[in-house]
Amino acid sequence: MQNVLFLNRVALIGNLAFAVMIVMRYWGDIFHNETISSYFITAGYAVLAINSFLLVFFIFKRGRMYFQMVPLWLRIGNFAFFMIEIILLMCLIG
Repeated sequence: MQNVLFLNRVALIGNLAFAVMIVMRYWGDIFHNETISSYFITAGYAVLAINSFLLVFFIFKRGRMYFQMVPLWLRIGNFAFFMIEIILLMCLIG
């Protein structure tokens, strides 16, 4: 169960990278450094896989330990970012 808490924390950091990636998409390269920009772009897209895994885990594993292990604000934050990511990616694709 510690792995789930760790993945939720990593997903939160990745969600922040996704937010920075969206800002960079509409305002241009805000860092003026290609290495840092590519890190945020890669982490922003990779977090979608982590969030998908956590959502599937949450749906199939509704045990009490999961709810006790991961704080409510972290679960809500990751779920909200996941929905925003899906909506933005649908807008970018379509």
